[in-house]
Amino acid sequence: MDKIVVYYSLEGNTRFIAECIGEHFELDFQELKPVKELSKVEPIKHIWGGKQVMMRESPQLKEYDLDLHKYDLIFLGTPVWSFNFSPPIRSFLKENSISGKIIVLFCTHMGMPGKTLRNLEKELAGNNIKGAFDYKNVLKNKEKVKKKLQNDISKLEGKI
Repeated sequence: MDKIVVYYSLEGNTRFIAECIGEHFELDFQELKPVKELSKVEPIKHIWGGKQVMMRESPQLKEYDLDLHKYDLIFLGTPVWSFNFSPPIRSFLKENSISGKIIVLFCTHMGMPGKTLRNLEKELAGNNIKGAFDYKNVLKNKEKVKKKLQNDISKLEGKI
């Protein structure tokens, strides 16, 4: 079974989870990058990022070479922005028709996942969602998060 993890990460939290997943599975990686990245400065990132989410914007992504047809299993990861998935993930989903795949969702956040995972599941209707996991304060609690991830991966065994 061919596997890939596709993710967007502004500050490295979601990238950390993607890399940890790579320690457990042999898979390919695709990091999404917008042509124009948001500032990481507070509160600018929250204002502009929140606006993008509320307006359902789809920023242009830097070019990537990816044939999703060759993958059976897709791990899809996003940071939580305004209690939803990030606009670069929205762009990716608009650019790629994903159906009939096994999907595992994950998100990273500093407080609550909100409707992020539920909204991703709606966007990915027609796929077989095997898991949806959230991770809080990832880079501040790496060891605790790794243990939770290992537990979540053990829940997936036999499902994927």
